[in-house]
Amino acid sequence: MSGDLLPEALLGSLKKGHFAPFYLLYGSDEFRLERVLSEMKGLLVPESAQDLNLEIFYGDEADPGEIISRACSLPFMAKNRLMIVRRTENFTKERLEKFLPYLERPSESTCLVFISSKPDFKRSFYKAFRAAGRAINFEALKEKEVLPWIKRMAREIGLKIDGQGCAYL
Repeated sequence: MSGDLLPEALLGSLKKGHFAPFYLLYGSDEFRLERVLSEMKGLLVPESAQDLNLEIFYGDEADPGEIISRACSLPFMAKNRLMIVRRTENFTKERLEKFLPYLERPSESTCLVFISSKPDFKRSFYKAFRAAGRAINFEALKEKEVLPWIKRMAREIGLKIDGQGCAYL
């Protein structure tokens, strides 16, 4: 996965106020992916403005032209817009390629997030994310990463758990 970011790097950047105009989130760890996506929502668009500046599309239903048109519109009473395109793998190759001109010149006030369970990095659409350094891999944690992850999650919700407790979980 050369060139792919780790979820923690993405969150670190967002917490500092830096976001790119587009990302690809992919991998088998849906729990961590959804958790990071939830944090992205809160960091990019205030809850009070989400009704007007947060949109979700699905690759088996949405039209690329409509998504691009909406991505080019300005946020309403907020600094940013967040657009999420789920099931990106359901777009045909031809429909995916319609996004390429937008990815070359994206709107700076919109963060367009594509989510794919099975990205094909041989296709130019997916290659564009890797080339821009905006592909985030949510691969399953390795065995040695599980215990530190459990400790960190517990700490984030205000719990203290020791190594033995983590091992039990």
